[in-house]
Amino acid sequence: GGGEKRAPWPLHATLAAMSHADLTADLYPVLSAFADLDDGAGPQPAASLAALPLAGGLINDTYCLGERYVLQRLHRIFAAEVNLDIAALVPHLLAGGVPVPTLCPARSGLPWVHIDDVCSPLHGTWRILTRVPGATQHRLANAQQARAAGAMVGQFHTALAGVDHAFAFTRPGAHDPALHMAT
Repeated sequence: GGGEKRAPWPLHATLAAMSHADLTADLYPVLSAFADLDDGAGPQPAASLAALPLAGGLINDTYCLGERYVLQRLHRIFAAEVNLDIAALVPHLLAGGVPVPTLCPARSGLPWVHIDDVCSPLHGTWRILTRVPGATQHRLANAQQARAAGAMVGQFHTALAGVDHAFAFTRPGAHDPALHMAT
């Protein structure tokens, strides 16, 4: 279920001892399934970009990929189809001036890769997104940051106002405050 904590997978246990090349090599089955990416030197295979663990995420396994991309393995509470919803809504957000990452296609044309082998440490759904400049704020330091965060939430809602989208993936109860307070 959604409340379970996932046991670390073998790659996490050895990250500190691995070189960037070793991690990128271990991720090759995932990275080679994605279309070429332009990290500033023209299109090149995603597997040729250095992958580095990115700290600070709350639920997905996240890696910097080169200078311009982020690789994520989605937590198992998300179906791969959540990426269809992201792909459908991102153009509306960008048109509304909201800085959001965009999904990069896999060679299959889908905005994700799924590794079906449950015995593999790479099992799960993976996606590559563009990086958004800036820094993640886990806590607000002052009123100015709170105002900016509130303005961004307003801009997000304004950009999506009137958008008619049938979601491919939903998590029942995910946006039910009463349910969360009761558990």
